[in-house]
Amino acid sequence: AGLLADRRRARGGVNLESVEGKVILDQEGRCVDVKARERGVSEGMIEEFMLAANEAAASFSLEKALPFVYRVHEHPAPDKITQLYDVLEQLGVKARRPKGEVTAAQLSQVLAQVEETPLSPVVNTMVLPSMAKAQYSERCPGHLALALHDSTHVTSPIQRYPDLTRHTVLSGLLAGLRNVNLAR
Repeated sequence: AGLLADRRRARGGVNLESVEGKVILDQEGRCVDVKARERGVSEGMIEEFMLAANEAAASFSLEKALPFVYRVHEHPAPDKITQLYDVLEQLGVKARRPKGEVTAAQLSQVLAQVEETPLSPVVNTMVLPSMAKAQYSERCPGHLALALHDSTHVTSPIQRYPDLTRHTVLSGLLAGLRNVNLAR
């Protein structure tokens, strides 16, 4: 998992940090506090292995020309990136504005610059909405934030219909079926 995370960072993958709240309840079930939830080492390991499985499934589907639907994150709209860099400038973050489309490496550099500073939570919160929303596509343009050419979702904990179709296609192929019926 450590090697996979190092490779993701080396290719410029964006590592957004966000704080998830953990609700503390009293004996009657009433909320008495909200504390920051800490991520464990095992959670990070599982995330890295899921990303590797998603990349392997996408690569395999492209190699075999399978009928596949990809979950992709394309380049963000230029106006959103302009807004992000305007605010970064106002915050005193010295980030070189991208010429053309922003890359994952450029966003990673911004996040690295503010890492372990008081600006880190603010900048992390701003970067996420500046990025394009995930969408489904029959083509595989890659995943900007992960800096991957081949990516899909087969490990999502929320099984959407497109996720299930990918499972059906892969399972059918691995079982030796020539035609996979997606209309079950």
